[in-house]
Amino acid sequence: MRGRITKKKAAAAFCLCMFCFLLAGCSGDKGGVAINDGSGNLTDDESQPYEIDYWIAVEAAGIPKDLSLVEAEINRIVTKKINATVKLHPVLVGDYENRMQLVVNAGDKFDLCFTSPWMNNYAKNVRLEGFWDITDLLPEYAPKTWALYDERIWSAARVEGRIYGSINRQIMARTPGVTLDRAMYEASGMTQEDFKTLDGFTEFLAYCYNNGADRANITQGYDPQGLIAFFGFDDINGASCPGVVDVSADKPAVINQFESEKFRNALKYSVDWYKKGYIPADALTAAFDFSKSYGLLSSTWKPSQEGEDTLRRKGRASICFPIGPSYM
Repeated sequence: MRGRITKKKAAAAFCLCMFCFLLAGCSGDKGGVAINDGSGNLTDDESQPYEIDYWIAVEAAGIPKDLSLVEAEINRIVTKKINATVKLHPVLVGDYENRMQLVVNAGDKFDLCFTSPWMNNYAKNVRLEGFWDITDLLPEYAPKTWALYDERIWSAARVEGRIYGSINRQIMARTPGVTLDRAMYEASGMTQEDFKTLDGFTEFLAYCYNNGADRANITQGYDPQGLIAFFGFDDINGASCPGVVDVSADKPAVINQFESEKFRNALKYSVDWYKKGYIPADALTAAFDFSKSYGLLSSTWKPSQEGEDTLRRKGRASICFPIGPSYM
């Protein structure tokens, strides 16, 4: 969020962010539009609703057909609360990173977006001055949200002592899991317990290769995000960057995941899958079609994932389940 609006409007926009993520703590501000008063300063015109530009990432199933209905219902509620409206800008998740980089680098006006270590990198955007400093706004305008988390959790969002985004409580805990083609899983006779090792996952890939209709899209290639969760690691600045917390250890510690025995063994499995044809031959040059896959390691299992993945797979039924303990 760039510095186009006043502190009062920034607080209103921030409170909307809390609402959209189903978190508590909205202020009683009436909203309005920030205008130039002729002297170069921004002032409030509370006679007009302030339009909040919200860039959202949507799954590969595409832009929701009922997006306008969702937007209208959000505006019905938000207009009453803070005299603002919301303009949703949906972008396919695979394009979100590049699109937001263009928006930030061009200095285009926006108010809310998704940011994380693994997509639309939070620290990078802070360095580019793409986000508004909300350190002081959090306790003042969102005290309930501020109180939800221990200071140690808020510290993880600090860059040089300041906070530029609110924590999304949607998935605080990470749970390793798998996403499988339901028909192939049921036909294989395997159980959920079988998938707690890479040997079991390999057995399922072999079954799909020998019995499925599409040998070209059994599973994707090297997937650091899925492996991070599978091994009980929690990445610090993205799964492809060195440095994770090994939360599965008796005494959690920061390690270089690429130097771990677990990761080296996983690479051996990936090479084996590629040689056997489970990974597409053009994996290095072509985008993987997730809608055709038979089995994937999930970066985290979550409720409702089966419905989401079934949509992403264009109606082919999925089954998703956890294969390890949750941690945070």
